[in-house]
Amino acid sequence: HSDLHCLNGDWAIGKYPIAPGHEIAGVVRAVGDKAAGSFKVGAKVAVGCMVLSCMECDLCKQGLEQHCLKWCQTYSSMFPKDCDHDDCADTWTNGGYSTDITVH
Repeated sequence: HSDLHCLNGDWAIGKYPIAPGHEIAGVVRAVGDKAAGSFKVGAKVAVGCMVLSCMECDLCKQGLEQHCLKWCQTYSSMFPKDCDHDDCADTWTNGGYSTDITVH
């Protein structure tokens, strides 16, 4: 129901146009150099409600990326610069109902 809250404007986080959808299931279509040992093209994967965190703060180092102050949601978040995906920088993230998604 949280996707509906976003679409209805209940949480004031909707950036339109928007493709909602969190807790995504999909298939890997491409793998960056830093993830080459962890993921393979064609593998089935799942993504929670976030697509990235800083991976450098104490929370991230403790495995608590979901509490990172610099995290980026699967949708309605501005994708940051200098994060290995500069082609996505300064665009709004779109969720699981989109055709493609970049995950860090």
